[in-house]
Amino acid sequence: MTDWLVAARALREEIMRRFLEPHSRQLVTYSEHFSSGSIPTPDEARSGVPVSTGYSTGTEDGALRGGALLAAMCDEYDLAPDDGLREQALRVFSGLQRAQYAVPEPGFVPRWVLSDGRTCYSDSSGDQHTILVYGLWRFCRSALADVDRKLAAGSIVGSIITRIRNHGWRILALGGGDAHAGGGLDRIRLLALLAAAHEITGVRQWRELYTEYAATGIEPEIALLLGRGPGTPPWWGFYGPEQFSQLLTMLVESLRGDTTPFVRMRTEIGRRFLRGPIPTPPHTPEYTDSCRAALGDAVAIKTPFDALAVFRPELLGIDEDRGWREDYSEWSSGGRLPEATSYIKWWLGKRPGICHERNCLISPMVAFHICLLSGDAGLIEQVSGPIEAYFEHVELTRANKLGSLTTAYATAVAMARIEAA
Repeated sequence: MTDWLVAARALREEIMRRFLEPHSRQLVTYSEHFSSGSIPTPDEARSGVPVSTGYSTGTEDGALRGGALLAAMCDEYDLAPDDGLREQALRVFSGLQRAQYAVPEPGFVPRWVLSDGRTCYSDSSGDQHTILVYGLWRFCRSALADVDRKLAAGSIVGSIITRIRNHGWRILALGGGDAHAGGGLDRIRLLALLAAAHEITGVRQWRELYTEYAATGIEPEIALLLGRGPGTPPWWGFYGPEQFSQLLTMLVESLRGDTTPFVRMRTEIGRRFLRGPIPTPPHTPEYTDSCRAALGDAVAIKTPFDALAVFRPELLGIDEDRGWREDYSEWSSGGRLPEATSYIKWWLGKRPGICHERNCLISPMVAFHICLLSGDAGLIEQVSGPIEAYFEHVELTRANKLGSLTTAYATAVAMARIEAA
């Protein structure tokens, strides 16, 4: 049987060793970027090279992954307080805080802040904003946050929700225009942000706005988000369902009164995702023939339960070029427009190691983590065995993609919490 706290600690140490840029204390998406000179220059970011989101550069998910990692660290610390863990968690928090203080427009959540300490890519996303808030919300509830850090987190969250409100409840890129992904807030995301903002800041206005927007009822919104039929809606990507589960957790734990609709939706998301294909259709890379051949049966997987059977150990941790400048030169010379989604699907499709991790590690682990977050006893029982099998048979610490390790880490911590309950 896996000792979940030991497993979590090993993953956390690997994340801090290979993915946390030591000066800025920000997380890189791929383990070698900050040591190989692949991090973009401020001029490249200002010019939107390769794309306005920074996809493929290693700087595309600093806020999202930082928020998710901080939340899991808080959960681990509450289970097993440790001075080393505390120091690491405060480093992650300080990196997130530093990035927020650096941007030119208060409340905008940068994916990453570059070497000059103030420049970032102009485009963010709904998930960068909401999962940063989730991490700060969890941090403020933990024993890790002293009074000064709670005030600092509250200031950040207050700026984020104020900017969103001032733009008509939309998340905008710097300079205007909707963020690349998730610019418009659905009702669940809006309610979760308002509930968290009220709890963290104590500002009554956010609670009043929550009450106003919840008054019209959320059942139609839930039906819309879940979609028709028993499967996964086409808008669900690799991270969307997990993020919604985290947002629903904020709603369930922050509110007084009836939270049954949120609990029910959280459980249904888990059930749906266990039945869904990997990768989800909107996020399928443009596989090259050589990438497709290397992946074999892992190129498309029926459900998360089938992923371990097609896992290929020889593709885990392979020395695979993840540089982006030559690729961008090839992309742009072909006359293609710098559209973020098309670019990253093309870039990924050339890299079997990353695609293998997305298909065989991140996606199934996200699905299992969702079920643990649901609190539903049946779902937890259904995924506990597969999670145990992953930790028994896969050297997860060898992964080269940050999302593989952070999701596995959060899953191990969640299993430890369940065992301790």
